[in-house]
Amino acid sequence: VIDFTVDKDIMLHGLCLFGSENEDYYVNLTISEIGFNPDYLPHTLVSKTGTFYSKLLQPANYYGLEILFDSAITCKKNIKYEIRADISGLASLAGSDGVCDVVCSGVTFTFAACVGDNNGTSTRGGQFPEILFSLLP
Repeated sequence: VIDFTVDKDIMLHGLCLFGSENEDYYVNLTISEIGFNPDYLPHTLVSKTGTFYSKLLQPANYYGLEILFDSAITCKKNIKYEIRADISGLASLAGSDGVCDVVCSGVTFTFAACVGDNNGTSTRGGQFPEILFSLLP
């Protein structure tokens, strides 16, 4: 689990997870809008469940799972979102030396560890190497 915000509105098309070379993984992935207010009722924007095959992803050159949503979802600037993935399968690779802020295509993504969820994914390392998005016109 990892939380994120963006500084511009985007369309989220999917994301990639780390895997191991040529392995199958069962994944239950959800993206939820969680807001910042403790009284806000979180709600799921998209959910994708199934078995995904780990392949060599280019140009990043790592083995991973590419999970695309049936329809893109809108992520609004300055709103907090949660990425949650339950993964079953062989041990997989994981990222390390992560950072809190990443700028890509002019969009700043700010990541934060999910409060109360100590599952090994944080801003320093974990399972989410790529977010597949486009800018809103």
